[in-house]
Amino acid sequence: MSNPFTVAAEETARKTGSIDAVVASLPISLANATLEPDIVALDGSKTGWPERAQEALDRGARATVVISPTSTTGPAPKTSSRILFDWAFASNPAVQKAAEAADRLVAPVTLLESRLVVPAGVDLNQVLLDQLTAIAHIVGENSLPPGSIRRLHADEYGYQMSGTLAGGAPVTVSAVVTGAEHTHLEIRLLTQDESITVFLPAPDTAIPAEVRMTTHEGELLLPTQYESAHRSTWRRAIRTLSEEAETQDFATLQRAVAVMHP
Repeated sequence: MSNPFTVAAEETARKTGSIDAVVASLPISLANATLEPDIVALDGSKTGWPERAQEALDRGARATVVISPTSTTGPAPKTSSRILFDWAFASNPAVQKAAEAADRLVAPVTLLESRLVVPAGVDLNQVLLDQLTAIAHIVGENSLPPGSIRRLHADEYGYQMSGTLAGGAPVTVSAVVTGAEHTHLEIRLLTQDESITVFLPAPDTAIPAEVRMTTHEGELLLPTQYESAHRSTWRRAIRTLSEEAETQDFATLQRAVAVMHP
């Protein structure tokens, strides 16, 4: 049996990414380390995370996992193919199930709605990137062209945006800052006769994600996968290193940033 991949993390990343809990849940594949780790976890809310990620890779790490990255306008790090992102919502394994369901839709999407509920104190620009990344994963990155989403209103209580998919369907993207509801992201796709509704909880809760598909035959709840976004990201990191594969996370982030109309 091969040795587990060793993990080191910035203290803030260790907390926000639940690193200790994830490592403990994958004892055969991961182990904590302080010297010469295989994977380094970084806090994406801090400025300069692309440079810190490249520095970790230059020091010998085989990959970095960035927790909830913020927008960056600089060039991609030279080894960006070994940088993975741990999104609070877009990394949930239910997103892949929703994307597979969207591929099975018979007719084109006629409306896409997405509503995010977050508590006070959250970086709204960061969660917007998370929200747009989740949408792009589900409908396909080519379905959200650059500049296709416009900001209608934004303040400390949330934001409201609108736009169109590449096929012409209208899109609404919103966020509400409140403590009256559990933190979650909802995405709904409608066609003439079908719909897909996606419910993604925050990764620090035991509430399961749900993907529901409605057709003329009725509503179907797709099989539930009880796994947090954090754990799903680290399983992907393990798979990436085991297969010596490259990631496209940084390119996906750049496309999500470009979706917003200047």
